[in-house]
Amino acid sequence: MAAYEDAVRKSDCGTQLELAETSDHADARVRSKAVEENRTRRRGARPPIPRGRPIQEYQRSRLVQLVRWIESDEILRTEDELLAETMKELGFKRRGSRVVSALEAAIRQARS
Repeated sequence: MAAYEDAVRKSDCGTQLELAETSDHADARVRSKAVEENRTRRRGARPPIPRGRPIQEYQRSRLVQLVRWIESDEILRTEDELLAETMKELGFKRRGSRVVSALEAAIRQARS
């Protein structure tokens, strides 16, 4: 009988964990969908900053302009979320030290 109760208890814990994980994923999907929908609420057109260039080819002022444009949708983002969004807009897939350093500086300047 004790083995049965132990198995039920373990099963219930697994179900609760699965529900929590499902809930976390659902929250992330809802947030992602909200971000996508609110991109259309940005004020003005995307700044004419080309994608796919090496980070050293972007002037800081242009990066700041892009960060401000991203934030113009008024969605609250952490610095890390804003960094990821800016990287996406510029076509970067890797978080190299130069890319992160340049974009963090632009984020700090845009938010000051």
